[in-house]
Amino acid sequence: MRVLRSIWRQPSPSQRALIALPACVCSLTDSVSTLLGQSALYWSDPATGYENNPMFAWLLHAGPGWFIVGELVWCAVIIGVVTMLPGILSLLVAVAVSIGHTYGALTWIITVVPILGLYPVFAVFGLAPVIQTATYLRPRPNSAQRV
Repeated sequence: MRVLRSIWRQPSPSQRALIALPACVCSLTDSVSTLLGQSALYWSDPATGYENNPMFAWLLHAGPGWFIVGELVWCAVIIGVVTMLPGILSLLVAVAVSIGHTYGALTWIITVVPILGLYPVFAVFGLAPVIQTATYLRPRPNSAQRV
């Protein structure tokens, strides 16, 4: 039992990076929906952009290109932090980021594509933590057991 517990509690760095990928997908969904939700005036005057996150609002006001660069840097930070955290902390941070960005996407998707409603958001919200937890709990053989 102790061996099984140690396998489940200490995912490899590559496995922790896989745990971070659904969080990045949620973050990208949030950013894309943020850009799609901007008014027509934003594309001629980026200073009119609307975003509740102060850092990303600053990037959005600098222009859509800077906003996209900021999103890519944020995804790299998510992967880096989740990969470096030990054990279950990596899973907790990844799930928290997924939930936070799913909420952010929810606030935009309902206005950008009202005909779809909240179904895409619920799908992402439901799947991301499940995928992250399954990846975290996936047993790995010990190096002595590998063939």
